[in-house]
Amino acid sequence: MTLGPDRLTAGSRRGTLVAAAAPAKRKGGTLRTFLADEQGQGMAEYALIIAIIAIAILLTQVLFAGQIKNFFSNVGNQLT
Repeated sequence: MTLGPDRLTAGSRRGTLVAAAAPAKRKGGTLRTFLADEQGQGMAEYALIIAIIAIAILLTQVLFAGQIKNFFSNVGNQLT
């Protein structure tokens, strides 16, 4: 079962699929093609989102440290 050079093809064992060899891409190129390439862009965006969330959490802890400490102290005191 062959679906094309960039698709899946039947493996040697029954019921398995393996990736077919993709055509070789030409290496090199101009700066314009390098800047236009968006491969790996999604991972960088996720990393930025995680970094922004981490910074927001740290700022929240620094700005509200006293109030958070009092809150958990009150909860602890009420439990005992």
